Amino acid sequence: MVAFPTVLRGTQDEVVRGVAQVARDWADDLRASRPVRALATSVVASDDRIYCSEGSDFAPTSVAYRLFSLRDIRPELKRVDASGQTDVVVEQALLAMPAGVLWLNVGRPEPNTAPVVLARLEALFSHWQELASLSLFDRELVAQPFEAVVEWHYSALLSLWSEESTGSLRERLHAAIDRCASASVEVARVRIAARLAQLAPLSPRVLHPERFADADWIIRELATVKPRDFDAARTGVTMARLLHVLDHR
Repeated sequence: MVAFPTVLRGTQDEVVRGVAQVARDWADDLRASRPVRALATSVVASDDRIYCSEGSDFAPTSVAYRLFSLRDIRPELKRVDASGQTDVVVEQALLAMPAGVLWLNVGRPEPNTAPVVLARLEALFSHWQELASLSLFDRELVAQPFEAVVEWHYSALLSLWSEESTGSLRERLHAAIDRCASASVEVARVRIAARLAQLAPLSPRVLHPERFADADWIIRELATVKPRDFDAARTGVTMARLLHVLDHR
């Protein structure tokens, strides 16, 4: 059995209002220098719908778990409390609950640096067994198995860093994020360059695919990318955007 915050279950309007109240409550806690309050939970029933992304939620008046609404806590909290603690507080609070862990790993909100993604995946591994029984609505109008959803969202990370062609998804993710987190900047640039060279000929939007056949050129260009963008690229999140940026230089 797995329990999710009760505030996430309801119609779209109900969940939006509930999550906004959570943000206000947590802002009060921050201002009072106390830990943010825990959320009441309920056990997810076998017939409960769990929407991971808004794009799969076409029944706004239906009662369901709307996991994607967790994305609204951080901006709402920043609106009422602009302290620099906000991002860290929200991240840690979400990592403390199975629903938050699941959403951080499929919603993948910024930042997506190697240390942040490593912490998210380690939390996911610790909840793997209880979450593995869930069917999730994410990008599709039909429910998908938990592992299929997770693998899709981490496909770019696996393409960059996984050297295993067999093994469980959990094992492959574990190996990939360990390599990603421990790799030097130089090694990461080589990995990213190799992946961009594979992607360029396959993308109809790339205007100059021939550039990406030159690994040395890619590596030189990667050295000029902003650290935040490069850090996200090494975990696979911004590979498509990076391909576009380099193509238009």
